[in-house]
Amino acid sequence: MNLNANGTTDKNAQVMPVTAANPEAEIRTLIDNVMNAMRAADVEKLMSFYAPDVVAFDVMTPAQFVGKESYKKTWVDAFEGMSDATNAKQEISNLKITASPEVAFAHLIRHDSFTDKSGKKMEMYMRATHCFKKINGQWLITHEQYSLPIDFETNKAVFDAKPDASLH
Repeated sequence: MNLNANGTTDKNAQVMPVTAANPEAEIRTLIDNVMNAMRAADVEKLMSFYAPDVVAFDVMTPAQFVGKESYKKTWVDAFEGMSDATNAKQEISNLKITASPEVAFAHLIRHDSFTDKSGKKMEMYMRATHCFKKINGQWLITHEQYSLPIDFETNKAVFDAKPDASLH
């Protein structure tokens, strides 16, 4: 997956070279690597992108995960809950990155579609914020938050709330 300047998938786009002078390109490459590990349902590779003391707020319970080992179980459960995790689709859009040489953050919309173990087709649009820190020369995710909007009339999560294209 290659992301264009607007943060949308562009299979023909060239990935910017990763250099110390371009932390935004390094973060784009890291996000690309994270998405590739997700698409391969490779939990070990996926977890290699997280700091040991990562703090994560996910759409799955509990409300907070502290540490890579705690968060790893969520990914294992997510992939095991799919009929074929390698056939799941994950796409990102509306990617915005702010980066300095040592810290960065990004926010995006992630669109997932998959079939669960019972055969039910699932689709959701999640909001995501990722915080990164360069630790020993390597960018790692130190904080991650996924969320779904809430319909206050029904008190339920809204899985199909597409991003407003006019805002970007």
